[in-house]
Amino acid sequence: MKLKLQMRMVYGRPLYYPMCPISKNLSLLGHNDDLVHTFSLSDIKLLKEAGFQIELIPYIVGGENERP
Repeated sequence: MKLKLQMRMVYGRPLYYPMCPISKNLSLLGHNDDLVHTFSLSDIKLLKEAGFQIELIPYIVGGENERP
């Protein structure tokens, strides 16, 4: 299964934002709120070990993919 993620550098470390419904639901695992959470590099490694394929969506500053 393929997950669509967008990598952004936040305070010098890469964070991966979910960009598809499946990755958004996976980001909610282990959390008690409805906020969409990011994935760390170690999360990405675990997802790959579990058999997920990762598709990186480019981050365009000021583009339609930008979140407020």
